[in-house]
Amino acid sequence: MFTRLDDILYPSKVEVIHFEDKGKYIYPIFKCGRSAIKDQAELKGYKKLVNEQIRKLSDVDVFLRNPKERYRSGFQTYIHNNFELDYQTIFLLGQQGYVLDRHYLPQINWLLNLMRYMDPSSRIHIHNIEMLNEYAPIIKDNPKKSNLEAPMSEWMEMALRLDYVLWADMTGQAWTPREILTKLAQDDTLAYGTVFKGKGIANVLP
Repeated sequence: MFTRLDDILYPSKVEVIHFEDKGKYIYPIFKCGRSAIKDQAELKGYKKLVNEQIRKLSDVDVFLRNPKERYRSGFQTYIHNNFELDYQTIFLLGQQGYVLDRHYLPQINWLLNLMRYMDPSSRIHIHNIEMLNEYAPIIKDNPKKSNLEAPMSEWMEMALRLDYVLWADMTGQAWTPREILTKLAQDDTLAYGTVFKGKGIANVLP
């Protein structure tokens, strides 16, 4: 990571939680049931695997959410949690492609951060968030400030298109990191090229 913002967006401590009684290793993502997963882990005393410990896993499960719904909710959460910031300034920065918080960082970027610590042959099992109830009770996400519009930039629009492929076309299946990136590149070449070859924040990853 190269800047303080990278540390905010991409946690240097990547955690996977071992749901021992379910035989699953779950990677919690902000605004995708993360609070429910963490609460259940604390309640049951589940163990965490961090960074290099993840490399020994052959399978990791993730839960994804409707991209636009998640982005809007995540941005509103950020504004709610940082009420001292000027909304118009944050909105204008967002229109220029700046992402300031992991609550509304696209889901593809969360997966990229996980991939940094995975064995290339390991698989990511992608699930719709509706399946999370089988592992942890979901608390309905109530918008903090539903009247506030979330900004949109070309980069974010393209990133959300990749998120849509992940959520709509790749759930219910297991993929290696390379297979995920290949699928995204094939299904939406324009979005993939914009996100990974432009000046998007994904470029900070190896």
